[in-house]
Amino acid sequence: MTKKRFTLLVCVLFALCLFLGTVLLYYSRQHLQSVTGTQQQNKTASPEALNHTENSAKNPFSHLGVPFTLTSASGKVRLSDFSGKLVILYFGFTSCPDICPASLARIAHGLKQLETEQREQIQTMMISVDPERDTATKLAEYVQFFAADFIGLTGEAQDIKRILTAYGSYARKVTLPESAMGYTMDHGSKIYLLDRQGKVIKMFDHNILPDKLAAEISLLL
Repeated sequence: MTKKRFTLLVCVLFALCLFLGTVLLYYSRQHLQSVTGTQQQNKTASPEALNHTENSAKNPFSHLGVPFTLTSASGKVRLSDFSGKLVILYFGFTSCPDICPASLARIAHGLKQLETEQREQIQTMMISVDPERDTATKLAEYVQFFAADFIGLTGEAQDIKRILTAYGSYARKVTLPESAMGYTMDHGSKIYLLDRQGKVIKMFDHNILPDKLAAEISLLL
C-alpha cells in the first residue's frame, strides 16, 4: 500500500468515526429529552389522573358498574342503600330453566360456609333481565327460595339495559315459536362482587364452586 493510499484510508476512517459519533450523540439527546418529558408529565399530572391510573392497575374491574335505583317487593332499592356492605350482584330471570337457579344455588351454598357475622356484611341481589314478565313480587318469591335475605329487583327495560351495559353484560330476547313460554332470554351470567363503596372488585363465572366463592369473599371481610 502506497503512502498516498494509506493517508486516504485514514481520512476515510476518521470521517466515518466522526459521522457515527454525531449520530449516536443525536439519538442520545433525543432519548434523554423523551425520558425527561415523560417524567415532567408525570410530575404535572393531576392527583385524580394518577389515582385513576393506580386504581385501574390495582382493580381491573374499576371501569364496570353504575349507581342504580330499581324496584323490589318492598319498594325502591338503591345500590347506595348497601354502602358499607359487600354486594353480590347477578343478572337473571325467573323463567330461566338452568343457569340462573344453579348460579343462585351456588351463591347461597357459598354464603352458608361463612360465619353469621360475615354473612351479615353481605347483600345478594338479582336484577331481572326480563322485566316484561318478572314482577317485583314474583322476583321476591323466586330469589327467597334460595335464601331469605336475597333481593330481587326489576324496573323499566331501558334502565335495566343501561345497567347491563355499565356492568359489561347483555340480555336479548330469543323467540320460542313452539313453546308455551313464547320466548326466553339470552344473557350474561357473570357473578359480580362489589366492595363496600359499590365498586366492582371481583367477577366470577356462574359455575364457580361454592367453597371457592366463600374463600374469595372471606378475603374482603
